[in-house]
Amino acid sequence: NQKADHGTWEENRRQEIEFTTDDPTVLVIGAGQAGLTIGARLKYLGVSTLIVDKKPRVGDNWRDRYKALCLHDTIWANRLPYLNFPSTWPVFSPVRKLADWLEGYASFLELNVWTASTIKKSSWDDTTKTWTVEVIRHGKETRTLTVKHLVFATGLDARPRVPDIPGKASFKGSAMHSSQFTSAANYIGKKAVVVGACNSGHDIAQDFFNQDIDVTMYQRSSTFVITAQTAADMMSDLYREGFPIDLADTYNTSLPNAVLRRLSQRMVPAFAQTNDKDTLDGLAKVGFKTNLGPHGAGIFPLFFERGGGYYIDTGTSKHIINGDIKIKHGSSIECFTENGLRFADGTELQADIIVFATGFSGHLDSMHKVCGDEVASKIGAVWGLDQEGQIQGVWRHCGHDGLWFGIGMSMFLLWTLRFTVFLW
Repeated sequence: NQKADHGTWEENRRQEIEFTTDDPTVLVIGAGQAGLTIGARLKYLGVSTLIVDKKPRVGDNWRDRYKALCLHDTIWANRLPYLNFPSTWPVFSPVRKLADWLEGYASFLELNVWTASTIKKSSWDDTTKTWTVEVIRHGKETRTLTVKHLVFATGLDARPRVPDIPGKASFKGSAMHSSQFTSAANYIGKKAVVVGACNSGHDIAQDFFNQDIDVTMYQRSSTFVITAQTAADMMSDLYREGFPIDLADTYNTSLPNAVLRRLSQRMVPAFAQTNDKDTLDGLAKVGFKTNLGPHGAGIFPLFFERGGGYYIDTGTSKHIINGDIKIKHGSSIECFTENGLRFADGTELQADIIVFATGFSGHLDSMHKVCGDEVASKIGAVWGLDQEGQIQGVWRHCGHDGLWFGIGMSMFLLWTLRFTVFLW
């Protein structure tokens, strides 16, 4: 805008956010990295966009996680369009710091965000090709909007997945999913068991260890482990200080996924036998089971097919290797007891606090709740790879007009660039 503003900016901005004169063209549900990225791209393409989020503040999707959480990949792979992190930013960002950045990003780029807002219901008009959406703001005000596109940027983490284990009522301690866990500092002097051996499981076990709490990790199945340094080295040619994020994403997504898998099948075993050999050998000696990922291709198929199943080692593996964090595996959980968990082999782990770092499921729950059964019945698979090796239903047609899914790590900006072609 080349025109000087003499005192009208605040009122103009208020009207823009409130949509006092017209409705947005696009309604994005979710104000995390994907939702904000979509909002930013569309705003600067001149497409009127509103982002709604049920949390009170932008960034609360990170603030409400456990306090010890820190990104496991480098900050350069988590940049958002138009606004880079300062060069002084830590390479592995604490998530509360990232949460504040997302809140600032939405403000600095003047994105239209309604927080503390939920979708009451929606309906699709196949004649006008528009959605009528009822939005409840702050639990009281209802706004009815007519939009052309409805985008779900609600992520893969939806419904906590907790195994159904008999006898929970008899357990005298506390048992919770990782999404409910906040800090090990609340359990000083207790015994802890962490069920699950991927990113969250390691982070939470590390948190207990840092508070001098006796902790055991129960590993149900083998885990793909790669050190953070190796992961950073694999991405450093593109995702590094000074390299343009749009160019990095173009190069990163220029190869078909089938080719990327073949390349990964060469790189992953090579790194496992060189850079990460000492770590993997050390884990094997203490009985921690590792693998090289599906097809020997590491994180690539795990992320795109399961959305998990791996640990990017930011320091916890050494505490497993030296015995600071104990490991239990080789037998299934049979039941809760008054004082912990009993296993099928007859052994028992005593615990005052049990945390199930067992992942999430139901990432389409939000869509189903908002859109209803009829719309949901037309949606094909969302996430996972199809027979051609392409991501199913994400950043592309999902089976229903005017309905889109924006899911995935922020490094995949190019998907957003492709996606805007449909909306434009």
